[in-house]
Amino acid sequence: MMNAKQKVLVWDRFIRFYHWLQLALLVGLWLSMKYDEVDLHMQLGLALLALLLVRFIWGYFGSETALFKSLQLHPKGALDELKQELGGSERIHIGHSYLGSYMVLALWILLLIQLLSGLFNSDDILSDGPLYAYVGEEYYEWFKALHSSNVDYLFALIAIHILAIGYFCLRKRGYLRAMFSGYKNKDIASKPNIKPGLWPILAACLLIALTLVF
Repeated sequence: MMNAKQKVLVWDRFIRFYHWLQLALLVGLWLSMKYDEVDLHMQLGLALLALLLVRFIWGYFGSETALFKSLQLHPKGALDELKQELGGSERIHIGHSYLGSYMVLALWILLLIQLLSGLFNSDDILSDGPLYAYVGEEYYEWFKALHSSNVDYLFALIAIHILAIGYFCLRKRGYLRAMFSGYKNKDIASKPNIKPGLWPILAACLLIALTLVF
């Protein structure tokens, strides 16, 4: 048993790579949308979809803290954790907390809706999504409306996520630092099984390169 807090590796290289590259791509998508760079917007969307695909595969074969089954999706646990946070105390978690698990799931759902609806989208002038030609006008309008409305919910959730991270930084939880270094200071009985995470980085880079080239 560990009697004092020590540095514990909780996030592998790919998870950290995925997290920060996803952020960079989201910023790029927002800027390309703002300045009407439609072709670039579509390329970045495909790149993010490729990155997300590798992340989902890693959710089955990756490190212990990267697995889907490591997400703590228990409503009672989330409510209890929220009460503890409001009361000023902290639960010890190796990977994602209850609240963090729900945030991750919600972000994935909204990201998938945004990215998949974008495949059927068009600017009605020069640029069409890869699957635009496979849907009729009625379905195209539906996908277009979905893509346009869902982005507001996605950005709102991202804003909440950033505010939550800011709150935890003030509480000196070290969550942000851990997403850079991979390490958390924890008092735990056993360390999680963390894999190197190099092959998914290479796979993601290859898929993203293919989306940009083709």
